[in-house]
Amino acid sequence: MLPHLRRPAAALVLVLSTALPALAQNFANDYVGAWSIDTGGMMGRCVLRLSADSMMGKLRASTEGCLGQLAFVNSWNADDQGVTLEGMGRQLATLEPSRGNLAGRAADGSLFTARPMDGQRVGRRWDNPPPVAGGFTPPWEGDRQENCYLRADTGRCAEPSDMRPPSRYPAQVRAAYDLNIRRAVDMSSPVIAQVAQGQCFIVNWCRDSRWGVRCQVRMDDRGHVGYTVKYYNQDGRDYLGFANQCR
Repeated sequence: MLPHLRRPAAALVLVLSTALPALAQNFANDYVGAWSIDTGGMMGRCVLRLSADSMMGKLRASTEGCLGQLAFVNSWNADDQGVTLEGMGRQLATLEPSRGNLAGRAADGSLFTARPMDGQRVGRRWDNPPPVAGGFTPPWEGDRQENCYLRADTGRCAEPSDMRPPSRYPAQVRAAYDLNIRRAVDMSSPVIAQVAQGQCFIVNWCRDSRWGVRCQVRMDDRGHVGYTVKYYNQDGRDYLGFANQCR
């Protein structure tokens, strides 16, 4: 019995130093390495490389196979908000941490997602962590919390086993919050049902998309399906959509 779902040209450059510039050294180590960039278009993915070496006082960067603004990136900087990509003497794009990835916007307004290829661990920084709904206090470590997806039902970080999508399918999972079920993967798609917090439901598969991880939900025994989120962001905090087991 399935659970009931509620409806509702290059120049010679003198390399001055291999040390990180002082302004970036507190933050850059989190981002050094290769990043796979998905622009969501027909041209597929390209690679962004962020180096710890510096030239002319700026951290070195390069791209492979990228088009548009990203093709001209040659330097970068980092601060407590994320990463800035530069080239041609101006800022070309900005990126902010988002669920272990970097969410970017190019100077021309186009959006893209950069995913770590070298094991970079990107977390969200907090100056003064806000209280969690329900009065619970999560286990903050200093002014930064790494790879934590909060659970709205407990107010604490999710267990490591729940922070990735299920390893086998179909999977019976439990909603950690009221989740919308949409007609398609696109977040602008209409909501066709809702799973209540604490309710168990069946997930056929989870895949990465330009909108993040999306999971296909089995609606009934007749083959009807919908789509929901594995993670979501609310009030600047990252939350877990569902636990990987019905327990």
